[in-house]
Amino acid sequence: MSGSRAVLTASAGRRLAAGILLLLLAALAWRSIFDFDFGTHVATGRWVVAHGAVPETDPFTYTVSHRPFLAYAWLFDVGVFELYRSLGAHGLTAVRWLLLMATGLLLVDVLRIRHCTALTASALGLATLFMCEVRFAIRPELVSDLLSATTLWVLERRRQGRKAPLWLLPVAQLIWINTHLYVFGWAILAIYTLDEVVRRRSLRTPLAAAAAVCVAVLFVNPYGYRAILEPFLLAVRMGGGNVYGQWIRELKSPLGFSADARLSLYLHAIWILLAVGAASFAIHVWRRRWVDAALVLVFGGLALLSIRNVVLFGVTTLPSLCVAVDDAVGALRGRFPGDRAFKRAGQIVLAGVLAVAAITTLRVVTGSYYDSGSRPTRFASEIDRVSFGLDAADWLADHDLKGNGFNSFNLGGTLLWRDPAHKVFIDSRGDVGGEELMRLYLAASHPDFWDRAQRRFGFEYAIFGHRDDGLPLVRKLWADPAWKPVYLDGTALVFVRRDGPNGQLSPVVLPDPVDDATRARSLEAIHVDPGPWARLARWLGPGAAPVNHNGLVGSFLLRMNYPARAETLLLRAALEAPNTVVVQRNLSVVYYHAGRWKEALVTLRNLNALAPDDSVAAFLDEVSRKAAGTAAAPEGPL
Repeated sequence: MSGSRAVLTASAGRRLAAGILLLLLAALAWRSIFDFDFGTHVATGRWVVAHGAVPETDPFTYTVSHRPFLAYAWLFDVGVFELYRSLGAHGLTAVRWLLLMATGLLLVDVLRIRHCTALTASALGLATLFMCEVRFAIRPELVSDLLSATTLWVLERRRQGRKAPLWLLPVAQLIWINTHLYVFGWAILAIYTLDEVVRRRSLRTPLAAAAAVCVAVLFVNPYGYRAILEPFLLAVRMGGGNVYGQWIRELKSPLGFSADARLSLYLHAIWILLAVGAASFAIHVWRRRWVDAALVLVFGGLALLSIRNVVLFGVTTLPSLCVAVDDAVGALRGRFPGDRAFKRAGQIVLAGVLAVAAITTLRVVTGSYYDSGSRPTRFASEIDRVSFGLDAADWLADHDLKGNGFNSFNLGGTLLWRDPAHKVFIDSRGDVGGEELMRLYLAASHPDFWDRAQRRFGFEYAIFGHRDDGLPLVRKLWADPAWKPVYLDGTALVFVRRDGPNGQLSPVVLPDPVDDATRARSLEAIHVDPGPWARLARWLGPGAAPVNHNGLVGSFLLRMNYPARAETLLLRAALEAPNTVVVQRNLSVVYYHAGRWKEALVTLRNLNALAPDDSVAAFLDEVSRKAAGTAAAPEGPL
């Protein structure tokens, strides 16, 4: 093969690989809106627009309303509020899609400039997508990711001797200081500027001049020097030794996570890329590529400190990782005389990587990609009402409850968004309350300290997100004659004080247990095909459905030790959507504890068809023998 033809073939391979991975990115970027911080961003943007200024103290909580509040993401918040007000969920989804696609296109061009091979760029690019997509939320991080890619693109073009629009650097910093934490861009800029100054042995370089302008534009923000200092204060407030850093998952190191079903692919991708990063750092140091080594060291270190930094790690270091792996593969290739066989093996691996990317794209569009991890995300431009708890927040707003309320941490932003007339106990802004508010919340959430907190703050009502937290306190209030539940849905539960100003509200009415005939008819109608073709269809297509309202409330009642009433709703949920893993599992638990072995056998078979694993298979075998009357009851819960 001639040299020119080889170049054309390599170029075509890179274009094909880039196209398939960008298609996967496009599918992953188009998703439903679900992030607990979203409501806080809408509420902050609404406040800024209404007042024509940025807040100086906390306008949203009654607990720490005296605390200074620096809304460093104020411009992002205003943008989110205006987009949502004018274009709704469709507009927000479209803008997020554009931001993520622009980030991806810039990275593809950097990979092209660095002459990364199609195989390496595809393999590491796919791992990066798996690592990053979990955080494709409506957050200021979206802007930081794009600005990081923009900064990297400008600086890498300059380092490779290409035309580079340096004027984009101060523009990026101007946007950054008003939308998120600008220091990430400064880390990239400092590495490249120092490299250029050392190579040219002079401070008088165009890049150093651009960096000076970048410093000046940081003061163009409504908070002045305080906004410049804010990232350093946040680093202290939410570090690993802080109560926020210990309690909030995204502030923890990825090394401290176990790979549960929902995060298995995500965490494995992080661990793989961090391992590749460690090896690539050594390679870059050996090759004296100091810029690449510094990028991997700085952003790899940030990713190790906190899982919220993994996207920045992926954006800033992907080209550096690819270059290092290409070096390693090139060295390995030189040890094998059979160049044709080595090349053939590389083509097979590349085809496999691109096939995985193409199949994943199909699974994202059909929804099975998210279903396999029991995630609420969907390929759609909509607000996830259930996960946000919008129905509960709207109910509170409609009933205009009196007095101070207690709320779950994750529901604080939703309440600010949907019920602006009431201040909340806490929301997700750790930069406002800091340790003081978080410690108050954790103490009030504990059943042993609830009464003390109630006397201090005068709680007249309480709203809990019962799917994730607060169950011990919910059980306490459920049994406390001074409180009564007045609202219950698939996400949240509201209590009011019986003798308080909201005591006239009617209590929640639980469903009646089912009779034997209804149970038998329902289980006969609930069937999951266990065949291999049916499993393949569920894996590729819209198979396992998300848990619906009846399933969510039924699961809550089961955790509250109301199995008979939980069964009523779980059967309804299974009739509506038999391919729901959680519903089949919880029905199995209901029948196991009731000693109904034949019914448990039906639901366990369905569960084994949907989510086969060793534990389910073992339990199915035990229950099968018990149903036949030949073995003792299995020990322990399912």
